[in-house]
Amino acid sequence: MRPIGVLLFLCIFIYPVFGQVGQDEETLGDEEDILLEAEALFEEEEQAGSELGTNLVSGYLESAFLAFQEKEDVDYRRFQNANKLKLTLDKKISEVQVHGEINFLFYSGFNDFNVLHYLPEKFLVEWEPHRDDFDISYVNEVQVAQAYTVFPTGPLRVSIGRQPLALGTGYAWNPVDPINKKNMLDPTDEIPAHDALKLSLPLPLNGEARLAAIVGEDINEFGGFVSARVNALFDWELSAATMKYDLIEDFLTINTRSYRDTTLGLAFSGQLGEVGLHGEVAYFFTENPDNHFRWLLSGDYTFSFQNRIMVELYYNGSGLASKEDYTAQDWFSYLFGERLGLGRNYGFFSTSQTVFYIADIMLSTLASLTDFSLVIFPELKVNFSELAELRLIYYIPVGKDGTEFGTFASSAELRVTGYF
Repeated sequence: MRPIGVLLFLCIFIYPVFGQVGQDEETLGDEEDILLEAEALFEEEEQAGSELGTNLVSGYLESAFLAFQEKEDVDYRRFQNANKLKLTLDKKISEVQVHGEINFLFYSGFNDFNVLHYLPEKFLVEWEPHRDDFDISYVNEVQVAQAYTVFPTGPLRVSIGRQPLALGTGYAWNPVDPINKKNMLDPTDEIPAHDALKLSLPLPLNGEARLAAIVGEDINEFGGFVSARVNALFDWELSAATMKYDLIEDFLTINTRSYRDTTLGLAFSGQLGEVGLHGEVAYFFTENPDNHFRWLLSGDYTFSFQNRIMVELYYNGSGLASKEDYTAQDWFSYLFGERLGLGRNYGFFSTSQTVFYIADIMLSTLASLTDFSLVIFPELKVNFSELAELRLIYYIPVGKDGTEFGTFASSAELRVTGYF
């Protein structure tokens, strides 16, 4: 984005709306009348400001220091500093809410990578002559992450603009959602927003109906979903979603193809005694390959001594049955983020313990039950205040070369976040 575009965006959202108070032409005769008039004017201005609009600027600065190992340089570690400044801008004018988010991303240290470093050894001989074609770099950039307006029309709420759209109740995976791709190693990562129109309408049983239409170049490029949620012992949401993608079919020639995922899904969440349960089941109608099921089942429990455990199982009918079926093209799709996983069966386990009310010690494991590889990542999270947070994470891959997680080397991350 050009600098002038960023400045205009900031001006539109930050510029305050003030109520104008007319001057009283009457001349007051004593101090008491002057004080009374001043108080009345202050109350009138405060009320006008409340009616016309409010402004809020917030956000955070996050600095992540990463140490990781290149597979080809086992005795040498690389270091990178990745920084993210998020500026969040909100304005409420009467019942209309305007929301915007700008991300400033900037990097230092080691920022140049070659994808072949992370390819299993059995494919390297074939692809080594094309090594220069797989160089990638992290570059500084400015992103308009979100920019949308929400306004009510009777019971109907309408959202227009670049906004987050999500379906499902899962933590690491959401099989009912073909629109977004989660980071399995950090499921709390922000999902990208979409340029869309969304309608929300209340339903009985504390429910809600939603319809979202994502803008495309023409009618054949549209995406979106329709869903209905109600509460009957559990929260239940029935949905139908569709999304069209342009994916690389051949990573040597960079030929792309388009295909559409259309999904019918059911998600639920609730409590069974003191155990939290949630799950999803989805049927995918795809252009290529064949139609298939995906499902997820998860449970969590918190002990009286502030220890929480969570287990999640995930089945992906479009995944591959064994590591012998993984091709170089599959690996490239996985490394470039075009597919979330290689295998068919996965498990996620996490336990966390609160210490002295300010720190959490966590141990998580993400496993591919298809090729018996996993990554273990212990984490320490410290909240110095409501406005400052520190996270220290160490990733330990386990498995043979050629397996989904065992192919990678270990890495560590120190992440410091300050909110304002």
